[in-house]
Amino acid sequence: MPPRPPVSVVALVRLVVRNCSTECAGESNAMIMHFQIIASVNSTNSSVINLRTNGSLFYSALRSQSERYGFFVAQGADAQIPGPDRRYTDTAAALLTMYMNLDRGDIEEYGGGKFWNVYNEWLPLDTLALGGALLEWGHVSEAQEYIGAFLQAHVDSSGTLNYSVFGCDSDADYGRLISLYSQLTMYSNNSGSWPATMLPIIHRMASRALQLRSAAVADFPTTDPRHGMVPGSPEHDICHETGYFFSVNVWFARGLLDLHRVHLAFPALSLNRTLEDALLPTVTAWRSDIHSAATFTVVRNVQPSSASPGPFYFLHPLVGSQGGVNRVTTLLPGGTSADCGERGTCFYSMTAPLPNGGSNQITNYANFRIFSETLLAGVLAPEYELAIMSYREQHRGTLLGMTRFRDVLDDMPILGYGRGALRGDRVPSFHATLAGHALNYLTRGTYWGTEQRQQLEWIGPYRNDCSIGGEDCSLCMVSSVATAYWIRWMLVVEDVLDDVLYVARGAPRRWYSAIDSFGITAAPTRFGSCTFQINPSPTALAGSFKLLRNAVSSSNNITVAVRLRSNDAITPFRCARVTAGGATLVNWFSGNETAVFSIGGTVAFFNFSASSSCP
Repeated sequence: MPPRPPVSVVALVRLVVRNCSTECAGESNAMIMHFQIIASVNSTNSSVINLRTNGSLFYSALRSQSERYGFFVAQGADAQIPGPDRRYTDTAAALLTMYMNLDRGDIEEYGGGKFWNVYNEWLPLDTLALGGALLEWGHVSEAQEYIGAFLQAHVDSSGTLNYSVFGCDSDADYGRLISLYSQLTMYSNNSGSWPATMLPIIHRMASRALQLRSAAVADFPTTDPRHGMVPGSPEHDICHETGYFFSVNVWFARGLLDLHRVHLAFPALSLNRTLEDALLPTVTAWRSDIHSAATFTVVRNVQPSSASPGPFYFLHPLVGSQGGVNRVTTLLPGGTSADCGERGTCFYSMTAPLPNGGSNQITNYANFRIFSETLLAGVLAPEYELAIMSYREQHRGTLLGMTRFRDVLDDMPILGYGRGALRGDRVPSFHATLAGHALNYLTRGTYWGTEQRQQLEWIGPYRNDCSIGGEDCSLCMVSSVATAYWIRWMLVVEDVLDDVLYVARGAPRRWYSAIDSFGITAAPTRFGSCTFQINPSPTALAGSFKLLRNAVSSSNNITVAVRLRSNDAITPFRCARVTAGGATLVNWFSGNETAVFSIGGTVAFFNFSASSSCP
């Protein structure tokens, strides 16, 4: 981690001006100038030195950055992706390095332009976005620096987050930060002093969560859907409109579950046995109450279809479809899809304006963040998650894979939609989200993304031709970095609740018809470091899987689910088998072309194959 720089920043700029009245391509008719800009943080004061055609400082700095970050990328997981999609690997690397280059030492910035200021520093969202992405790609030491700096500076003695001048945000931040600490501890195999150093802070946050849960259990009888549900804020912009939100509760439960896993895996990493022993029983009861509330709130689907295929039609973000914390509020049972709009238990639209031209806060913020964060936790049963995803896709929630917010596009908290689509095995929906964000929301070739995008017709190569004054013109790294997660997850991702590792779950069929192999090397998981490779051929495929098991998983049986697709949907593979190693083929699901293997405590490597003819 580089030392924290002073309050002034030096930028070197190469400016190319072309006369496009004749020919825009190339630089033969271009004027190239170089500038050195010295700017003060949180100040309008700056000085500009015109270096004219002397680009030595610019190219020296560019070479230095390339060497620095080239070395950094090489230390992490390495994805191998075939054909034209291999630019996805560049996307992940570029987003990580661009985010780190944006920050001031260990002070994470929300973005650039209007966002590069004290108001947007030290947000939990910044730490969650960058810290989590670094972990997914195996950069544990860098993640420790960022996450540790935030925890030590912004969690007080009672376990309460200090939002500083930002004021407030979603109460899901608590569970997400506990989960992030747990992920780092598992990925690092509890190595070094970092986990023990940060544990007192995490226990303070967990203690606060347990206290809130105890109060929520006492607040309502077991017959009330709000029993055990903690009221809270779902988002900064509406943080004073508290209510019994599913997003808040699923993340409290998920954070405590992940912390339980840490203490189970590393018994010596202990601070308060009473608290530690309470984690799993609390999570079990909390999840039960969450599902009781969801059962009451959910809208039943009276006419399932391809667009809305499950038994459930919609799940309101609030228990009983009612906001606020007034005890006498009459909650609304979900009812059925036949009249849920009239009854107020489903939305007519996720983002359509009101008749007077204004916007509906709860529908827009549900689509923008609340539903995404609910899906990211992975705590709800699959049928509830399917209802959320299907409904928003059919009710003005998306445009070309991007998230609609009022009359703009806003992908800032989109991460959970990609994770939910993968978990629900909705591969086309996952790729619509991935491609929509990577190709439409980010600027192609530079991976530069804003907090929002306007829905405008645009002719020409430059889509960011605007000032730094608005959400649609200022760099937002929390919005941009989601692609780095999805690229890793479509290759390797762990199940949230069970000891299952999914391999190539999001791999598109075109990869299986390519001549190049694909896979990933040294991807960290809570079971250890994972490497796999799949080698397609016209009539069959072969592959290998290796897991460098850590202390956590050395004695556990682990399920490895590998997607093995034929190169066309007309003649799918009929069977798979183990060709080397000690793994056992447990099942072959032809419907989604997935082989399920089991590996025991001593097995770390096996080869496999799939074909249309069974032996």
